[in-house]
Amino acid sequence: MIENMEKIKEEVKLIVSSSDTVELKLDRLNNLLSTLKPLDHTKEMLFVCDAAIICANDAGKPHMVAQFCLIKVKAEISQTSFYIKDIKDLTLPPGWFAPALKVTKARQAECEKRVQEIWTNTQKYIDVGFAYLNKNPLIGAAGYCQTMAGEIYASYYLQLKLYHFGSGRPWNSKLSNYRIISFLGVDNFLLLDRKSRKKITSVRKISLKCFKEAKKYYTEIRAWRFLADCYLSLGLEHHSFNSPIRSKIAFYRAEKLIKKYKIIDLEARLESMRKLPLIGSTKD
Repeated sequence: MIENMEKIKEEVKLIVSSSDTVELKLDRLNNLLSTLKPLDHTKEMLFVCDAAIICANDAGKPHMVAQFCLIKVKAEISQTSFYIKDIKDLTLPPGWFAPALKVTKARQAECEKRVQEIWTNTQKYIDVGFAYLNKNPLIGAAGYCQTMAGEIYASYYLQLKLYHFGSGRPWNSKLSNYRIISFLGVDNFLLLDRKSRKKITSVRKISLKCFKEAKKYYTEIRAWRFLADCYLSLGLEHHSFNSPIRSKIAFYRAEKLIKKYKIIDLEARLESMRKLPLIGSTKD
């Protein structure tokens, strides 16, 4: 991991210090990001994003700064699930004594702190990104940022659901395992307390609103490839929200666009979406 980070730093240094135009530098940095995965290369992605943000800002391209801010947020928030998992692993079932070992308490406190820090940074960078976008609100960039924001808030929704899992009445947990409960969308009611349900519902609404805005922008500029990709992302998020009918509708609309405009590079992604089970989250 350290060796990989050093390679990334060296490559970024070569790109930034090259005599290429700003546009080419940003393209190369973006291509470098495309080779990295949020779950596996978070630190590397954050480093590349920071370099791209500085480069775009110096070049007077606020819409590009906005896009790299959103990419940075998506990379960082992907790590929250690991900390939440550790918190849940350290929390014993109801009726048992609380963790007593100092090392256990310290680890739990550390995880709690990191989760809250990442969630705080998530909203901060989203706000910063859209502030930059408003300086030069190109429609294509706006569509991209709204799509990314929709995906980020959807991840936040699932993380909040896991974080607050069990805040409802313990005896309801068994009922929530039935697929019909998820299909009817009442699993949150059984697993979460009222305050937690209200929070995640508001986050889900924000996510869907972002996708709605993105679709509007892509349709306006007739960017059919991006619109189809947006529908695929929306369908995946509906699937994660346990809304199978809405998910299938989004995939169907994506399929129509892919076939009509012969968008070959999205066919594999569409095919993978078709293989999703009717109910259940498949978020990375």
